[in-house]
Amino acid sequence: MVNPADVLVVIDAGAYYLFKDLCEVPNINKYIISPPSNRLLSLGYKLHTNKQIGKYLWLPCRDLWFDYQEIERLLPTNGYLLINSMAMSLPTMEFWKRLKYNNPTVKFALILVDSMHGQSKHMVEVKKRIKDFSWDLILSYDQKDCFEYGYRYIEFSYYSCYNNIIPSDRESDLYYISSLKGREKILREINKACSDNGVDHLFKLYSIWKKVDYCEMLRKPLPYAKVLADVLATNCILEILPEGQKAQSLRYLEALCYNKKLLSNNPDLKNIPFYDARYMRSFAHIEDIDWEWVRRKEEVNYENRPDISSVALLNYLF
Repeated sequence: MVNPADVLVVIDAGAYYLFKDLCEVPNINKYIISPPSNRLLSLGYKLHTNKQIGKYLWLPCRDLWFDYQEIERLLPTNGYLLINSMAMSLPTMEFWKRLKYNNPTVKFALILVDSMHGQSKHMVEVKKRIKDFSWDLILSYDQKDCFEYGYRYIEFSYYSCYNNIIPSDRESDLYYISSLKGREKILREINKACSDNGVDHLFKLYSIWKKVDYCEMLRKPLPYAKVLADVLATNCILEILPEGQKAQSLRYLEALCYNKKLLSNNPDLKNIPFYDARYMRSFAHIEDIDWEWVRRKEEVNYENRPDISSVALLNYLF
């Protein structure tokens, strides 16, 4: 394992829940990119770093929001800068190129916790930036991406389990949370099947503009502590992957970490390490789903659960 003092972790505040364990390692250096606490400045930050606005309007001086001197001060000589993809996409690429040029002995490592086959606007930007920068190392949880692009496979080492979450008062048989994009048709069909089969389901979907009548709509992402409160109060977690993705999502890790059943449309689910047929089911068609299994209350115990702590990322820096 690399000496933590030789690593600077740079993450965005929105991803802290993933890398909490890593950030709490003694002697590790960390810089967390977050909006200013002042409400007016925070609004300016969000507008200035908004990728949709940036597509149509060039906004100068974007890098003023990020403390270059502090990041450079924290960089260990002959060490590593370990950065997640969202944090990487906030400053301009000129910001990172300048940092790398001025610190040639530091190795720059990028962590991808989204699939290269994903359809999010964020990943469109990330793909461009990967090509536009000389990365020393790219780490990914997606075996398909690692094989296709030559990235280093990190297995499940990008999560942090929490022990102090109180379950939500709203219990459910089946729980799902995500953005609406690309999932509306299948979720509408699952919603109807749940109603027809007496499954108490709780779906929460994030969309700024769209609205559907079969779930709770969110206009902004739910704080992750509230997501976990819902997870702890459900019997089964639903995972819906975008077309082309076969790697597990956070829903898979939540099922392992909090001992919950998992219902997934991932055709490759059985090939993912630590798959457990007792508590995990995949489906290609709605008709394939065993609704009695979804409803059935039983003790879930992933006996051979892997170590999925983000601390293990230090093992991949060499």
